[in-house]
Amino acid sequence: MNENKFIEKFQNKTDSELEYILENKKSYNEQAISASIHILKERNGKTSEIETVENEIKIEKEKKQIAQKKFVKKEKQYYGRPKRT
Repeated sequence: MNENKFIEKFQNKTDSELEYILENKKSYNEQAISASIHILKERNGKTSEIETVENEIKIEKEKKQIAQKKFVKKEKQYYGRPKRT
C-alpha cells in the first residue's frame, strides 16, 4: 500500500467499524475502503467476506472502464464526423 492516509487513521477502529465501511462502501472513498480491507486482512487473514468485497470492487471498476470506453467511442464518432454544409 502506498501512502494511504487512512491506514494509520483506521488502526484503532474495531473490526465491526471497518466491516461497516465495507458494507457501506458507496459512502466512502476508495482509499478508506482499501485501508479497511488491508487492516482486516492483517488482523484476520483473508476471509470470504473480504474476498467478496474485493470482487465487487473489481467488477465495479471494470464496469466504469467499459462505460468510459463506450463514452469515448461515441464522443469520437460524434466529433469525428465531417461538418455538414
